[in-house]
Amino acid sequence: MQAAKGDWLLMHGPAGSNDRIAKVKEVLSGGAAPLYRVEYEDGHEAVVVASPATYIRVRKPRVVTVSPKSCYL
Repeated sequence: MQAAKGDWLLMHGPAGSNDRIAKVKEVLSGGAAPLYRVEYEDGHEAVVVASPATYIRVRKPRVVTVSPKSCYL
C-alpha cells in the first residue's frame, strides 16, 4: 500500500534510536519506492523514501473500484 496526502508514516529507526512520525504533505513519485514530502511533529519537512520498517496510518479508508469493462482470466 502507498501513502497519500494527509496519511501518517511511522518510521522505525535503527536499534537504539527513536521512532519518527510524519504527516505526508505530498507524494512526489510512485512506484516500488515512492518519495514523500513529509512534515515531522517538530515542524521541519523532509523528503523520505518509505522503508520496509515504515507503517502507514491512513487518514481515511480508500476504496478501490474495478471497472465493469475489466477482463478477468
